[in-house]
Amino acid sequence: KQVVGENESLKQVIHTHLKQLLMQFVQKGGLGQMTILLKLLWEYLEIFKDEDFVELLEEQIVEILHTKEGMYISNFVIRKAQAKTSSILTEPNNIAYFVKILGRES
Repeated sequence: KQVVGENESLKQVIHTHLKQLLMQFVQKGGLGQMTILLKLLWEYLEIFKDEDFVELLEEQIVEILHTKEGMYISNFVIRKAQAKTSSILTEPNNIAYFVKILGRES
């Protein structure tokens, strides 16, 4: 956050390169095992509010829930997902499943 600051040209360069890098990792999957990448992805989403990741991350929510950053990312995805997807993710059965996973992981 501090590196980006208010310098728009630097912000654009960082945005472009980080997006390319993170997109490759998200497309590969397996983010649940990469805590550092989850931290970087959360920082990226927090700064740039980039909704291009939402559709890719919808399928990986369960995999990333076990970390604090994964919870923040999941929250971002659920809030930005299309109404149909959000309703599926927030159905009582799925919420219970998420809670069960969190109980196992802690």
